[in-house]
Formats: sequence, C-alpha cells, structure tokens
Amino acid sequence: MGTGEERCIACKLCQSACPARAITIETEPRPDNSRRTVRYDIDMTKCIYCGFCQEACPVDAIVEGPNYEFSAYVHEDLLYDKYKLLENGDRWEAQLARNIQFIQARKHGF
Repeated sequence: MGTGEERCIACKLCQSACPARAITIETEPRPDNSRRTVRYDIDMTKCIYCGFCQEACPVDAIVEGPNYEFSAYVHEDLLYDKYKLLENGDRWEAQLARNIQFIQARKHGF
C-alpha cells in the first residue's frame, strides 16, 4: 500500500465467511468514522485453507500466500496476531501481488 497502513478496513467479512471460526477481529472507530482493527487473529490450527476469507475480502487485505511455514513444535507459534500477519505479508508481498494480478486477469478473461 505504501502508506504503512494495513489494508484491512475492519468489515469483518472474512471472519463471517470462515467456516472453521479461525479468525477473530476486534475493531475501534477512527476519528474519520471509519474503523480499524485493534485485534486480528488467525488460529492456523483451526484454518482449513478453504480460501473463503480471501474471497470475502473486498480490499485484498487477506490472501493465501505461497509460504508453507505452518509447522511448529509449539502450538502458540501457529497463532497469528495482526503484527505477525503483517510481518508475514511484508515478507511475501511481491509474490502475493503477482498472484493477485494473475487471479484478476483470469477473472477478466486476459
């Protein structure tokens, strides 16, 4: 995005779309009456990788990435909070952008 702000607009559509109830979101209002997330957690031990959260998001704030680093020795390592998710997104942003571009091109028949 370039501004340092996360893309999430706190609409909670991803949380509602998740059949495994792996996503927990808490929000608060901003001074301009929009919302922002104060808590955005994904429990990767519950996630079934269905992609419904990605499909529900109107701003591509949540996308399934190319990383498969979801094995761990400690359960807590598989609990992703907002900051861990943002860090993971930064690491994979270039690949994720290519994936999004490819998906959008296919939707529009290019």
